[in-house]
Amino acid sequence: MTQSHSPIPALLPEKVAIVTGASRGLGAQIAKQMAAAGALVCVNYLNGKEAADQVVADIIAAGGKAFSYQADVTELEQVQALVAEVVTRYGRIDILVNNALPSYQFNPSAEYTSIETVKWRHFSQQIDGIVKGAVNTVQAVLPQMKAQKIGKIINISTNLVYNPVVT
Repeated sequence: MTQSHSPIPALLPEKVAIVTGASRGLGAQIAKQMAAAGALVCVNYLNGKEAADQVVADIIAAGGKAFSYQADVTELEQVQALVAEVVTRYGRIDILVNNALPSYQFNPSAEYTSIETVKWRHFSQQIDGIVKGAVNTVQAVLPQMKAQKIGKIINISTNLVYNPVVT
């Protein structure tokens, strides 16, 4: 028996979404699924321009609407510029998905994997990337969402909070 895939229902028609860290992995899939559900999507990325542009191309090829925008979520001014561009293009922001996480490699021989060799800068990079990035993006979209009197914010974290297998 062949399994058929039914189309995603248009649950987000003309809703405007920003997905941070959307050039790859979970963020890319969230952006694609939101677009398939009818949302207009801003695909945020830090370094992966080609990958982000491919996510946008995939969305457009599937009949959706999206554009990519480079911004470091740990820099408030960059996130404010991203928000301004989204509002200029689409007139509103309905959904923010905080998916961006700082770079991290599971390398058992790296100095950041042992309490004996880890440096505070390793912790600081993670804290800035996760907490500061989320605070910055929320602060940047909040004035627009308040003016609209509606908006949804989704914060995504990692299971390492519950299962810290590395330092």
